[in-house]
Amino acid sequence: MLIDARTIISSDSSLNFKFTDIPEAIVDFISPETHIRQVVTEVVARHVLGRIYVTLDIRCEYDSVCARCMENLTRQVETHSDLCYIPEGNEADAEDVDFTTYTGHFIDLSEAIIDGIYSAMPVRDLCVEDCKGICPKCGINLNLESCNCSHKEIDPRLAGLAKLLE
Repeated sequence: MLIDARTIISSDSSLNFKFTDIPEAIVDFISPETHIRQVVTEVVARHVLGRIYVTLDIRCEYDSVCARCMENLTRQVETHSDLCYIPEGNEADAEDVDFTTYTGHFIDLSEAIIDGIYSAMPVRDLCVEDCKGICPKCGINLNLESCNCSHKEIDPRLAGLAKLLE
């Protein structure tokens, strides 16, 4: 996901780019049961006083499983980032702003896209907020049906006391 800094610097106005590639390195950041299906990144870049300002609007669609009931689900996340890039060696000129340096003539946006997607994804996916999960004894999905299992568990360390209550 490279953009040419020379093109942006030589332009008098903002430039728009659109990427539909899925960054390969994103697989290292997400769980094995999550599969990225689509990533669309819209980029607006402009040059101002030796700095390149980049706006990223990212939409990502992925397949995952509910953390409680293990049902398959598809989710979409959207995120927005504003970034500043300066050429390596000019760090002293940009002490007043958070920035990332770039070398050569190209700015690689892959890491920023991965960070945006990863920070927008929930820590645990749930099919619905009040998902009941699965029964730990019989494995029935409690969202679809109820079970007759006894959910009264006694800590084995206190089993002697439970006998006194009988």
